[in-house]
Amino acid sequence: MARSGLASMPIELLVHIIATYLPTKDLGALRLTSRYFEKTLFDTFAKEFFTKKQFMLTTPSLQALVDISKHAALSKFVKHVIIGLEQYDAHGHDLLSETSPTHAETYRASWADQVKLTTNGRDRELLAHAFRNLPNLRTLGIRDYSANGRAREGDAKWHSYGAPTIFAAMGVPLTCSAPNPSFDFATKVYELLLLALADANASVPSIEVILRKRGAGLGDFGFYLPPDLVPKLEPVLDGLQTLLLTINLKLKSHHFTYIPLPMPGPPPDTRVYLTEFLTHTKNLKHLRLNFQHGCPDAPAELLQSICKPTDSAMLPCLENLDFGMMATTPALVLQVIAKFAPTLRSVGFWKVSLMYTRSASHSNDNLPNTWRNFLQHTLNIENLHLTGMMLGCIDQKNDVGSSVAVHFSSRTEEESIADSEPDHLEKSRECKGDMKAFLPQLISNLRVQWPKPQVVPEIELDGDEDEDEDMAGEEETEADEEE
Repeated sequence: MARSGLASMPIELLVHIIATYLPTKDLGALRLTSRYFEKTLFDTFAKEFFTKKQFMLTTPSLQALVDISKHAALSKFVKHVIIGLEQYDAHGHDLLSETSPTHAETYRASWADQVKLTTNGRDRELLAHAFRNLPNLRTLGIRDYSANGRAREGDAKWHSYGAPTIFAAMGVPLTCSAPNPSFDFATKVYELLLLALADANASVPSIEVILRKRGAGLGDFGFYLPPDLVPKLEPVLDGLQTLLLTINLKLKSHHFTYIPLPMPGPPPDTRVYLTEFLTHTKNLKHLRLNFQHGCPDAPAELLQSICKPTDSAMLPCLENLDFGMMATTPALVLQVIAKFAPTLRSVGFWKVSLMYTRSASHSNDNLPNTWRNFLQHTLNIENLHLTGMMLGCIDQKNDVGSSVAVHFSSRTEEESIADSEPDHLEKSRECKGDMKAFLPQLISNLRVQWPKPQVVPEIELDGDEDEDEDMAGEEETEADEEE
């Protein structure tokens, strides 16, 4: 029997011209009109809505993940699972108690359920159940935000499963900000994911912790590996090839170490659990370390720890190393790069400040270009053969905290001097190829954005009359203030 209407259209036309532009609700309605449409649009629908999916630590949300993992067809499409950090507020029901007592009690019950879920091990059981049944899972992520990209709904975002329903029902949004600073929810979730993978006898090549809230980041204690759990976690860590981290080592406890006052910096010889953790990720190829600006000593402490000799080779397969949101000395970064030089192929710097010590001279001939010196030393690192480098929103900072931005020109300094036209400057630059070719070019394109010297105009006073006028002006001002 010949089909008519939409059903008679070629599949390519139906999928790419009609179904692609429908809002989600209308796409669902179209799929429900007949078995033919459901079958024809299934792959397109599953790829868009199930390849990458965000959940949160609530019973309904994790149960939805488990249900998807049990679906014979949908489970094969899931490649990327993100856990959002949405939490109920212990006092959230107070906001509803006067306007809607029923909603207030529902909110309170949901809060209690989340507390039980995350403290009695049920969250770990549900995650392990799901991971066990997702054969193509490649990436686990943690986020404290809802991402853009829902083109079907215009400016809509990809929320954790269940979060919009809660807001629509009760009018109170869940929050991704930790209600108790002493209990770091993101760190708990990170540990939870590793243990759930181990329980499921599963591993993923990539873990991505991308946190945007101010001060958010994994605490160092989250990377501590209890000796009795190391054998259980080793298969998970061996399977890691990409590890993207947002860290806040300010959460690392210093109060167990005696430090004479005044404290000059991070305590010496303190164990950094993240460094010990990395010694177990022997197959890691890509490491990103995004810091938090609120803890200035943390980058130095971690980088010094990484540079220390270890009993076994650390990160023997590392190819890509990225740093973000940190301030440190060029010497420390050079040491880290030199340690991984034999395998390292790409280095990235995003919002990184290189620190320098001010000179006694402040002449224009003595203004340092810290990044230029750093890149020149990079060229001389033994056994280093980079094929890529990315720099974005970088600056250099002196020992009293004053910073100046570093931008990129498309011309060398000689070309800029010879041409009276101003440079067209960019905040980022990505280079590929042989470092012996692109680094000299990059060095010549660097421009430190020193502030222009302020010219103070000379004021000539015309005798005592001007002084009298100034005094009169001051008296009038004081009188105005008294009024």
